[in-house]
Amino acid sequence: MEANLKSALIEQIESDGREDTFSLLKTIANLINSNQEDADIQELVLRLLDRSHKYAAYSEIIDSFVRQVGLFPYLDEGRLGLADFLAYQLHRPIGMDGVVFHRAQASVYASLLAGNNVILSAPTSFGKSLLVDAIIEARKFDDVAIIVPTIALIDEVRRRLSETFKGQYKIITHASQSRDWKNIFVLTQERVAEFTDLSFIDFFVIDEFYKMDPGDDDEERSILLNKAFYRLFRTDAQFYMLGPNINSISEEFPGRFKADFYKTDYATVVSQVHRIETEDTQQSLVELVKRLEGGTIIYCSSPPSARRVVERLLAEEVGSPNPNLLASAEWISDEYHPDWSLVSGLKNRIGIHHGKIPRAIAQYIVRMFNEGEIDYLVCTSTLIEGVNTRAKNVIVYDNKIAKKKLDHFTFNNIKGRSGRMFRHFIGDVYIFNDPPDDDGRKVEIPLVEEHLRPDALLVAMDPDHLSGLSKVRYDEFAAQDALAFSVIKGNQAVDPIRQINVAREIAENIPYYHPLLTWTGMPKYRNLLACCELIWNVLLEGNGMRSGVASGKQLAFKINHFAKHGSIKALIAEDLKQDKDANPGDVVEGNLDFVRQWVGYLFPSSLMVIDSIQEHVFKKHGLGVGNYRFYASQMENYFMPPGIAALDEYGLPVQLGLRLKDLLGGGGDLDAALEHLQKIEIAELELHPFERDLLTDVQSSI
Repeated sequence: MEANLKSALIEQIESDGREDTFSLLKTIANLINSNQEDADIQELVLRLLDRSHKYAAYSEIIDSFVRQVGLFPYLDEGRLGLADFLAYQLHRPIGMDGVVFHRAQASVYASLLAGNNVILSAPTSFGKSLLVDAIIEARKFDDVAIIVPTIALIDEVRRRLSETFKGQYKIITHASQSRDWKNIFVLTQERVAEFTDLSFIDFFVIDEFYKMDPGDDDEERSILLNKAFYRLFRTDAQFYMLGPNINSISEEFPGRFKADFYKTDYATVVSQVHRIETEDTQQSLVELVKRLEGGTIIYCSSPPSARRVVERLLAEEVGSPNPNLLASAEWISDEYHPDWSLVSGLKNRIGIHHGKIPRAIAQYIVRMFNEGEIDYLVCTSTLIEGVNTRAKNVIVYDNKIAKKKLDHFTFNNIKGRSGRMFRHFIGDVYIFNDPPDDDGRKVEIPLVEEHLRPDALLVAMDPDHLSGLSKVRYDEFAAQDALAFSVIKGNQAVDPIRQINVAREIAENIPYYHPLLTWTGMPKYRNLLACCELIWNVLLEGNGMRSGVASGKQLAFKINHFAKHGSIKALIAEDLKQDKDANPGDVVEGNLDFVRQWVGYLFPSSLMVIDSIQEHVFKKHGLGVGNYRFYASQMENYFMPPGIAALDEYGLPVQLGLRLKDLLGGGGDLDAALEHLQKIEIAELELHPFERDLLTDVQSSI
């Protein structure tokens, strides 16, 4: 549609005058008749719905518009004529009472139901995840795998599916859980690698599939996601890949993997962008926030930026006390630190969401925002990766993600958080910088793009699927004798050359390394130091700062420090004691970041790589070997029972899980802990009010 015409029609729709209403509706009717698929025309219909009170006398005409552009979920079934009623019924998925698809959803659903593999690029408000539920509800599949990019999304998907399929499917999130007769596996790409057998999967979903592209600056995640897809595809399972705002994908991918690529701009809400001209962004932000109504997300580039924004909002007396949030603020104050800005923010209906917030707390904050208890949610990109929110407004405060400029793709993902189907037909997006130019986002997938294929991915592929340089590289890795090829292939997403370099480093210095690396159980400090220096200097080729670590020696010190203290609270207190001038927020978030990134994942996974390499090298030389499995497992679970650590992902903080340890059967087994948790009589326990709320919420979600 011509831009001037669209602007004029929007102005008419939103004006208070009514003298040209019939002419306006006639113009829109003509436009619909000429092209029902035009996204601009669809936007006009959504704007009419947003102001339905103004056009009440023309409801039948507007209903006709809604049907013609395919927005069936917005129709009132009781007002439909026979023809519209039949069309409405044809957009209902099998077995899902109360659910009606819009036209584009119904088209994708029909393709999936017919057994086709589908790759879908659609806006945030499209309802891509609802299609997953509908296909499961169709009862075609016994074992479904849903691969999501983050642990935060595991719990969101698990909760949604538990509500719909409780008693019909067992939902599995960890490799330690046993399989039932019908199962839905909700996993990150990292966790797919932990399962020895997934050959029984008959349908799988890759959420946020654009992360298969290593251009997203997380090569390890990209490698693991490509591996997860490749492994699941080879089971002959049907698949569905979904993501937002993708213009195109690698040309060879749909043909190679027998899939249909659907790209659509079909949206169910309107996101309108407002450019704010200012020389003082912070002050303009404060003034803007004070005048906005409805839930507001404020996007920041990093956790420090988010904290500064919260502190400025509090200083300017933005927000208002909410007695329903006092218990959570009090508990967080006691368990972390009273001067952490999250505490004072919650007291004033301001939440914070980023990668350093404890998982259970982050889930609670999103829940409170969606329930209207929190008015302002200050976040980083961790909220943008599929977490479900109900925001009327989105403010893009920073135009960066970390230190990198926002691109058009990421900006659209942030923008898509505004508005919410059935709640806000129109979402408002406020920006302090010009929006990025459309860069025609193409997802390039290393499985079919040889020039992008890292060595860690090609060694996991079937050599019959490789050619050219990739086949040459594969054969070179298979032929070298420094490290067994089976070890290289077994160490997921770790660069083969770095693994070989570790093997050579150990082999060339056996008199030094053998006494240091052949430990079992719990290491002495000299053992830990030797492993950490191999991890930092050779395996990770470390340089600069990474989540509070700048050397192998520092990594060993901090890991040992955590093992001795065993709790975040103790670490925070110790650090503040050592540096009385430190900012408590920096100390809290620094420790949380170190524990999540290093203790919970990077150190134990890297340690197991070193374990596999030392075992091979020392056996090759006829020497005794070490075994790090126990220590790595203890570290990964924060030196607590694995079931307790896992329940943090379900929304139960580890502090509360440890207090409930006996009631959870010791917490050593996740399935058993979940079974015990369901039987807990919450009313009989002496709990902090916030703990009672969290326990009630988790119990209701399993």
